[in-house]
Amino acid sequence: AVDPDRQVREALAANQRTPPTVLIQLLADPVFMVRWDAARNPSATPGVLDQALREQATAEAVAQTVDRLPEGLVERVLAHPAPQVRERAAEATTSGPLLHRLAGDTSPNVRAAVAVNPATTPDVLEQLAADPLAPVRRAAAA
Repeated sequence: AVDPDRQVREALAANQRTPPTVLIQLLADPVFMVRWDAARNPSATPGVLDQALREQATAEAVAQTVDRLPEGLVERVLAHPAPQVRERAAEATTSGPLLHRLAGDTSPNVRAAVAVNPATTPDVLEQLAADPLAPVRRAAAA
């Protein structure tokens, strides 16, 4: 985790066999892509993901994996104060119930992301087509 070569640290962060303690160290790396890869590591434990949710950039990486997160972490993603995190979840999920919840988000960017997600159901699209904000309605019409 302290190798001077950025590419070695990136490979370590992406490696499914990297231990959780090392992934947590890599979440503090000065190089963004190392932190991003550690947050998206398919073998990241709930402890690693919990740590990654504390920084907005790595929280966005975690949100892109929302469909494989434990329920408690899904709730943390959906309640994250940064709308960009919830937007990444809306772009990535294929879960109808999650898309339905995100369609009621306070952020118009999140609602627009739901509207363009191919997994969004017709009833949710209909709801978004009646959104008070034109950008969301445009996204629903696209």
